[in-house]
Amino acid sequence: MVVKQEIIMKSIIVAALAAMSFSVGATGLGQTKYTTMCSGCHGATAQGIVGPKLVGQTAEELAAKMNTYRNRGNVGPRSAMMWGVASQLGDGDVEVLVKHITNLEEK
Repeated sequence: MVVKQEIIMKSIIVAALAAMSFSVGATGLGQTKYTTMCSGCHGATAQGIVGPKLVGQTAEELAAKMNTYRNRGNVGPRSAMMWGVASQLGDGDVEVLVKHITNLEEK
């Protein structure tokens, strides 16, 4: 019984470490993608410059807008500015960017 509990505990620890590793990796990737693809217009902390403020929006709102842009759809009067950038994003890119933006603190 003790050996079985030890195996279960080790499995839980391995799973937790793997999840933490993915989270840190995804966060770093999101930050890198945001810095290279988004910060020029939306600012380093997503407060907005030429592009609108992104912090404060929900993950669902951000993902929906990015996916609309990926499909050359209109979200607002400057949608065409986003089409070229958004066309470079895959589903995984949208996910890590949304995670990064929603983790930024509103200042």
